Amino acid sequence: MSVQSRKAVREEVGMLLTTRLTGAQQVYTDQPSGFGGQSPVVVVASSGSEREGANKRTFGGPIAPLFALDVYVFVLASATNADDALDDLEAAVAQLVADEPQAQTWTAIGYGGRTETEFVTVLDGSEYKRERIPLVLTGR
Repeated sequence: MSVQSRKAVREEVGMLLTTRLTGAQQVYTDQPSGFGGQSPVVVVASSGSEREGANKRTFGGPIAPLFALDVYVFVLASATNADDALDDLEAAVAQLVADEPQAQTWTAIGYGGRTETEFVTVLDGSEYKRERIPLVLTGR
C-alpha cells in the first residue's frame, strides 16, 4: 500500500492559487531564496500531516490523511496600499476555500485556525507585511 504525499497536495493548491490570485506577481510551492523585489508574493508551504493511527481506522479501513499547509502572502511594507493588497489576496484565498474546488489530491479544504499578520525582513533586507493563512486538506 502506498501513502499519499503532501507534496502533491501542496503543488495542486499552488496551481489553483496561481490561476485565481491575479493580484500576486508570483506563487511559489517551495521555499524561494528571494523575491527579487516582487510584491505581492505568495508561498504555499507544508505545515504538517495527521495520518492514521489506532483511532483513525474504520471497519472499511484507514481514513484519509489530513494535510496542513500554510499560505503565506507577502506585500512590500513600503508599497502604497499594502494592507489593501494583503486584504484582497486573503479574500481571494477565502473564496477558493468557499468554492471547494474539485481536486485530484484532496476531497475537502478548510481553515486550520485564524490567520496572522506580522512584519518580516527577508534575506535581501526588504521589509514585507506577511499574512499566514493556515489550511487543512483531507487527502484522497
